[in-house]
Amino acid sequence: MIIFKNNMRRLLRDKYNLIVMVILPVIFMALYIFAGSDGNPVRVGIIDNDDTYLTQNLIRGLENNCTVLFLKEEEIKEGLLNDEIEYGLKIDKGFTKSILSGEEAKLKAYGIKDYNGFIPAKLYINNFINSARKIARASGGDEEKFKKGLEYYMKGNFEIHYKDIPDISSINYDILSGLGFVVMFMMYMAINAAALIGEDKKLKTYERILMSPLTLKEYTLGNILSFFAVIWMQILMLFAIMKFLFEMDFGSSATSLLIFIFIYSAVSVSMGMAIVNLSKSLKQVSALTHLIVIPISMLGGCFWPKEIMPDMLQRISEFVPVTWAIKGMEKILNGGSITTVGNEIIVLLLFALVFFLVGSAQKNSLA
Repeated sequence: MIIFKNNMRRLLRDKYNLIVMVILPVIFMALYIFAGSDGNPVRVGIIDNDDTYLTQNLIRGLENNCTVLFLKEEEIKEGLLNDEIEYGLKIDKGFTKSILSGEEAKLKAYGIKDYNGFIPAKLYINNFINSARKIARASGGDEEKFKKGLEYYMKGNFEIHYKDIPDISSINYDILSGLGFVVMFMMYMAINAAALIGEDKKLKTYERILMSPLTLKEYTLGNILSFFAVIWMQILMLFAIMKFLFEMDFGSSATSLLIFIFIYSAVSVSMGMAIVNLSKSLKQVSALTHLIVIPISMLGGCFWPKEIMPDMLQRISEFVPVTWAIKGMEKILNGGSITTVGNEIIVLLLFALVFFLVGSAQKNSLA
């Protein structure tokens, strides 16, 4: 426990660590929230070729939170280019029939790349369709039961709107964006913490420690525990700030989100140890930190939705741990729990294992 206590003192008295731990994430969140809060509803162009009770309910739900315009197909692209709409949606004939029969049913969506304003509408549509599929499965394809289930679902939505609670899709997107910044700065904090090992090697403290009664295993365990402790402190502080300063309502997702992010902390800590182990100097640690953290945060979806990136970058992002962290958090925010993100947890633990193996391998001491 000597190493653990010593590391905690060194980490918490460093002003730079305090900036990375809390101040910078809060600044990024504030800039994102205030820059995106123009208050104007999203304008959505609709082409409804199915025109059934299902599509009418979808449009009615959109009208509660968006400005809906009914357009012809040739008007969609022109509307996007002329800034008359931010998002276009084409519903093909037979869409409702496909949902009821459990077949693959897709909508054609149109939007300008790199524009995030339509994300709340997109999330609402995705949530509505996923709910409709679940209702269809529960009704066993019976149209009357399906209509009844859809009616209950829509009543629930209208009650929420009547009480003037903001649209859940917008809330979830804001929270997910805030959590993206939490994930990014967890990696920064973990690398800063792991740099203590490099500092010990540079100042020859490492050799002196190993000449004492302290064993290498005790030294390593004390380091790892202190790294996890400081990351968990960061997570709890940022969650509290998101809840009480930015008034983000996690609802029933809070516990599952916390557990999931605690699991992701293993990736952050192991990545930090791997970067320090692969570096020849503390300057190289600093350089590698920015070269690694910023690109994988961008690829993983910390700054923007992954869907706006080119297909090639989306495929590459599957090999980035941040992508799986964002996927898991999005599932939880959309009504899931820690049990529904099993695949994401397995992938993250595999990333952590690889990083730990790299981070624990023998390496020359830092200069």
